[in-house]
Amino acid sequence: MMITRPHVRFWVAAVMLGAVCTGCNTTKLAADQPSAPSSASAPRYGAPSAPPQLAATNPPASAVHEQQKEALVPSIQKTEPSEAPKSPPAASADKKVETSSDTKPPESKPGVAAVEAYTAKKPSLMGIRLTDTRTAVKKKFNDPVSEFEMDDEQDSVTVCEYEGFSVGFNASGTVEFIEITSKDVNPGLNGLRLGQKVKDAESALGKPDTNTTYAMHYKADGTILKLDIDPKTESIQSIKLFAGSK
Repeated sequence: MMITRPHVRFWVAAVMLGAVCTGCNTTKLAADQPSAPSSASAPRYGAPSAPPQLAATNPPASAVHEQQKEALVPSIQKTEPSEAPKSPPAASADKKVETSSDTKPPESKPGVAAVEAYTAKKPSLMGIRLTDTRTAVKKKFNDPVSEFEMDDEQDSVTVCEYEGFSVGFNASGTVEFIEITSKDVNPGLNGLRLGQKVKDAESALGKPDTNTTYAMHYKADGTILKLDIDPKTESIQSIKLFAGSK
């Protein structure tokens, strides 16, 4: 029979108690220290399993799509250009807008505008001088409206009638006279026309060489410019240019 001494048993008990305490401290320290990273699929026994990192940082694809859509819609609305203001309908090309510049004084009829004004050195009517030929007059005014022969003259004279005036040609084919027959044409007398007054003639042409109750005569370069006057109204009834010998 084995005999155990009391002090030996005391030391054995002390050693066992120390071993137990050491094991408890070791277990406590191991539990308090953070565990090393481990696989999400195999967590340490007894430790709470953490959710996968991918699930925490990466939302589902559907959620990402919705977030992108919500962020994109406002930006699209900001960048959409506002509707351009509609311009007023253009005026019809067929409708002309009248302006003050459209108001013009009546012009002389085509073919009867004065080409050369009357002067003492170059007396003329309708820009026609007594030295002009029938060919030159036709080139300037084209064909006459009508023509006829004057048989009561010593020399045969062909009278060509244009709109507002007439021209007589002698047998040699040169101008014998020019006569104004309408107030609608400008004869080239510094603005003077048929129907105006004697005072208008004096303002345009100056004092006449001969002045009677019925006519005014202006002599220049072998020609006579005759203005027939109505004594009652003192208005000009006819204007005629012919050779001075007549």
